[in-house]
Amino acid sequence: MAKKIRGLQNESVEETCVIQRYCIKINPVMTPPPHLAPWKNMMNMSPASAQVLQNLMDEICLDPADEAEFWNRVDISGPPADFYSAWSAAKNSVWASPCLNRKVNGVSSGHFDRIVRFTLPEKLPDMFPALDLTASGLTRAALEKASQAEIQELVDEASTFAEMRLLYLVWGTEQSSELDSIRPYPQNLMDRLGLRLHRDQIQDGKCCVEIQYDRASLPSGITLHVPSALDGIDNDQFRPRTPCGGPYGTTEPLTPNLGAGLPEAVHDGCNVMSFEVKLLIP
Repeated sequence: MAKKIRGLQNESVEETCVIQRYCIKINPVMTPPPHLAPWKNMMNMSPASAQVLQNLMDEICLDPADEAEFWNRVDISGPPADFYSAWSAAKNSVWASPCLNRKVNGVSSGHFDRIVRFTLPEKLPDMFPALDLTASGLTRAALEKASQAEIQELVDEASTFAEMRLLYLVWGTEQSSELDSIRPYPQNLMDRLGLRLHRDQIQDGKCCVEIQYDRASLPSGITLHVPSALDGIDNDQFRPRTPCGGPYGTTEPLTPNLGAGLPEAVHDGCNVMSFEVKLLIP
């Protein structure tokens, strides 16, 4: 199936989307081609981008055709001037392609019937554009420092809406008895989910927003997938899951001795019609 897409240099190019997907990866690791050594060297100039590079090199579950397309797009972007432009080239190589199948396999049935995700209060207006911030005397910028009572008022208002908007790539964990046992210790929960900003928020005595929705409430065509290194191209905390074929991904805890990682999955941004919004209070 041929598609017209917008290339990295803003030119229109013809590209073929490969429909057939392989179950077994031919190459044992995702190795940058030798001619991309300048890009690889720049990626190693920052701890965060170096970790993303390592994540790519540790990914063993991608379709070889997708791996080849990714490296080709990085090559097209040209030699990077610094780690930032090298990392940007990697991000754009994923985000600019409608054909790149960045996900390695779907989440099996029997898991993630109920999806849970945590967000910072300042993200509420993105998910609920109709929120009346002025009635609370708040601005978007002020949400970061808003009191628990002010955020609770917004959460109560959001709970009355018929629709929630989730943008970009959505990461979530699953509702389970294990999650219930950790929820009373929100700092540990954020740590085990690998959510550094959220953990720091809780550590500072501020609340986070918890959102739950049923997997069945996702719109037609939106499916849950195990995340790959391409999903985590802008996330140095992510680690690829091995071996291939697992029923779901697993988070990378910030402090491993607090406990093992929790189940994780991703889906594309969409509108959700049935959901629950509440505060996670430190």
